[in-house]
Amino acid sequence: MSLLHESDRHRINGRLGTVLLLAGVGGLVLCLFAQSGQLPPVMLRIWGRVPAFWWTATFALFGGGFAALWSSGHASTEWKPRHGGRRFESAVLYTKHDCPLCDDARFLLQMYRRWLPPIREIDIDIHADFRDAFCKCVPVLELDDEIRFRGKINETLLQRLLEGTPPAETTTTRA
Repeated sequence: MSLLHESDRHRINGRLGTVLLLAGVGGLVLCLFAQSGQLPPVMLRIWGRVPAFWWTATFALFGGGFAALWSSGHASTEWKPRHGGRRFESAVLYTKHDCPLCDDARFLLQMYRRWLPPIREIDIDIHADFRDAFCKCVPVLELDDEIRFRGKINETLLQRLLEGTPPAETTTTRA
């Protein structure tokens, strides 16, 4: 069992990506200064011995930074329902501030975004009516005006729900 929440992993990936990109920018500046001979003599000797290494390292830092940042914002899953298409007409996620389960829910729903409608998020700390209704059971996921999950969103049950619900394009519209 992992000690980190999935949302924490994404946050760490985002920070790592930022650091790698900044290091890549620093490396690029140093490589350009070395190429034009504007570095101190000690650094010029280091850079001048194997310039191909420094250029390669700089581009590797850029690539690693972009990859880490991309993965931090693009969660995905290998699972696919038998029939493609978006399920449900509406999705609302009730959350509150400083809620690790809410962060995990956002991350999980991001992985299944291909089969869900755009998710409207409501902070129950801001809306008193929802605070009274959902005080200690957030996150709450409501799909097509029906509460489907309270507390932790179980990925296996979400997959079963998506598999058992026909795509929204083939469902009849409500009157």
